[in-house]
Amino acid sequence: MEQAINFFRTHFGRVSSTDSELKTEPDFLERSTDTPSNLISFGRRRVVGGLVVLATILFAANLAVLIADYLTGYDLKTVQRLAKVFSVDYELNAPAFFSTLILLFSSVLLAVITYFKQKQRDQYVWHWAVLSFGFLFMAYDEMASAHEKLVEPMRALLAENNPGVFYFAWVVPGIVLVTILGFFFLRFWWKLPPKTR
Repeated sequence: MEQAINFFRTHFGRVSSTDSELKTEPDFLERSTDTPSNLISFGRRRVVGGLVVLATILFAANLAVLIADYLTGYDLKTVQRLAKVFSVDYELNAPAFFSTLILLFSSVLLAVITYFKQKQRDQYVWHWAVLSFGFLFMAYDEMASAHEKLVEPMRALLAENNPGVFYFAWVVPGIVLVTILGFFFLRFWWKLPPKTR
């Protein structure tokens, strides 16, 4: 546990010149004959590679069931059932579950960063907290389709018969929210390290 805390302090904190303990790498990052020198980058590559493989499999399954559904004239019940499981256009299925897990994991990681930023009394702690909550809300929305409940009321407000480009009317409050968040995060984003930015 202490090694994990030191890792986060080293990578997310302000290390003072007098704190010699934090200037050294945590034990699990030290290069030795037991531990490969690229442990962290290998772990990151492995995670990203795994996510890419899973996304590719889900995309291929989505494409296969859509083509099969088209070729069978949208009549074969088995294919239609598979389409409901693998189509990215449906809710509460494999692609939606995959997206939800990624968003939840991002929310947890951001919550951990928020915790350490709060310990350091960082000026941007609220920004990290809002990011964590935002990803948590997106995970909920991915499974519950909460944003789609805004479609009918927004269509009624905009133009009941012909909403035109705003047919998916939830984008209107979405645009407003993104604009507000854009202004809120602008300075925070600019202060991030270039690679992270």
